[in-house]
Amino acid sequence: MRVRVLLQRCLQKEPKERLQAIGDARIALNEVLSGAPDLALVGRAEAPAVALWRRALPWALFGMVTSVALALVFVRFREKPHAPAEFVQRFEIPTPDPSADSVGALSPDGMRWVLRSTAGNGPRLWLRRMDSSEAHPLAGTESATEPPFWSPDSRFIAFSTHDGKLKKMDIEGGPAQVLCDSGAYVRGGFWTLDGKIIFGDPDRPPGLWEVPAAGGVSSPLPGVEHGNPLLYSPAPLPDGRHFLYVSGRPTNGDLYLGSLDNKAGKQSSKKLITGTVRAVHVPSPEDPDLGYLLFVRGTGSNALTGTLMAQRFDLRKLELVGEPTAIAEQVSAEFLVSLTGTLIYPSGFPAAANGQLTLFDRQGKVVETVGQPGDYLFIAFFPDGKRVAATRESESGNMNLWMMDLARGTSTRFTFSSQHDVHAVWSPDGNRVAFGSNRLGTYHLFQKLSNGGGNDELLFKSDQGAGEAPLSWSGDGRFLLIGENPIAAATNWVLPLDKDAHAAGKPLLFAQKGLGIELIFSPGPQGRPLWVAYTSNESCRYEIYVRPFDANSPIGTPLGGGKWQVSTQGGLSPRWNSNGKELFYVAPDGTVMSVEVTGNGVFRCGIPKPLFTPKGPVHHPDNYFSWDASSDGKKFIFAVSPPAGTPAQPARFTVVLNWPSLLKK
Repeated sequence: MRVRVLLQRCLQKEPKERLQAIGDARIALNEVLSGAPDLALVGRAEAPAVALWRRALPWALFGMVTSVALALVFVRFREKPHAPAEFVQRFEIPTPDPSADSVGALSPDGMRWVLRSTAGNGPRLWLRRMDSSEAHPLAGTESATEPPFWSPDSRFIAFSTHDGKLKKMDIEGGPAQVLCDSGAYVRGGFWTLDGKIIFGDPDRPPGLWEVPAAGGVSSPLPGVEHGNPLLYSPAPLPDGRHFLYVSGRPTNGDLYLGSLDNKAGKQSSKKLITGTVRAVHVPSPEDPDLGYLLFVRGTGSNALTGTLMAQRFDLRKLELVGEPTAIAEQVSAEFLVSLTGTLIYPSGFPAAANGQLTLFDRQGKVVETVGQPGDYLFIAFFPDGKRVAATRESESGNMNLWMMDLARGTSTRFTFSSQHDVHAVWSPDGNRVAFGSNRLGTYHLFQKLSNGGGNDELLFKSDQGAGEAPLSWSGDGRFLLIGENPIAAATNWVLPLDKDAHAAGKPLLFAQKGLGIELIFSPGPQGRPLWVAYTSNESCRYEIYVRPFDANSPIGTPLGGGKWQVSTQGGLSPRWNSNGKELFYVAPDGTVMSVEVTGNGVFRCGIPKPLFTPKGPVHHPDNYFSWDASSDGKKFIFAVSPPAGTPAQPARFTVVLNWPSLLKK
């Protein structure tokens, strides 16, 4: 009888009549399991011995009650705000998908949860309804990057993709629609009352952009000046006229107040909070004009987690009130909050699935593994094939360059910036390494002696506005191919260099935005490159092309010089054999392809032939330059992830019920 009553209390429609705490259910069920008498049955005749199936029944019902109690957490998202009670509850739940790599975004009505996951065929968004325990992938969201953001009616999501597009999708069905070109990592956004979308695009100064909600050409948000530090994480305020945004580095910025009424002039320079990367406004259940700002205050410039704070915010005066109050420790900037006092944040995602640098021969046989497992990107062989440089992400979230000595089996950190150092490119003599770094706010080019001696030197400070990444160093040392960072759908230039490997003039435009990425110089006589191989999706599919190189041309290639398509069924990441007679690339299914190159002054190539498919899943298969071929074409290196079927440790989320009560203590 007590179990029946307990279930009835869990299923009550009215919140006041419903079970208030999972602890009450546990106590009641423990009494049933221990055989304690039901007070309602005291004085009745003793019951006969309980059958085995009856003794097992309470355990099954306990699972049912627990499921119902967890479901009630999500039901609270749909309820109207109410005056907070005096108790606060905390407990953990597993993520809906063990492969989720971000907390995602919760719809304004609290009914849907969208997460980014790498399960299945690469990264994409997954949808879970709160009244269901199942999550399913959203077709058309392949290569999604940052967590999406929702329209106020909970009908649409907007998200960025690796190829530099901002897209939206009707969550009830229909294909993804391209809204506009963007950077590959849009951070935050919202719909406005007049039919626009404001979004944060830190890779494209000034960082805050707007586009019609129906799609079109994006433009800088009025009043936002060029030359500012990175701007991102725009979030609306309830009046529909003001918003919050962050200015500063991706790991540590300052929160400002913005206005949609600034059709001319400057945006407000009113700083609200120092040292955060995101803030969300939450209405107060007691006073609609006095809500809260929730934000994470970090413990360092590159910390992934910090203290979750709440501070009152006066919507009439548009200013903070009082002092902030700590809500929870060890919280990332990704957190979800409802209008009913429910807070969800990741208790800690597992470290990114490590990749093991692995050497293969031309037949696909594993030759050896290199260094320790880690989160590796942008892998590059030393010219003589005896060392490897790679970008490796640390536990604190910043990226640095590491060197692996293949003969000695050692792994050494090469750069030490607290920001991101990425994309190592060796000089042809192997004495220097060029790389991109955002240590000055946006990405610029730096170099360092490959023996680790000396300081990092500024090689070229970009004035193009989007930051730079080195792609390929010509064999004669006179030119460096550079591109925007991120390199997807980038514009690319040829930078002349002097004998000390510093910029010797302005860069020459080589490929317009979207018409060439992953550019690689060919070898040539006395190191002078004859060709540039690159990837382009101009035919609506990534293929490998080759264009002639001419240093005396204002565009780096002869006028009317033409181009040749090398791949036939799609391809990424071209690499040259040092003899100039062979070109490698990776097919869409991960197979390493080889193409014979012939001709003297005129480019000719043969039919692509498969060499091998790396054994084991490739780490970061959707990233460019995530592999390399040695200059003699005999060795190939990939970062290989754990074998398929290796169980992932699911992330967990902490749920806090009625967090506003913490502000009263």
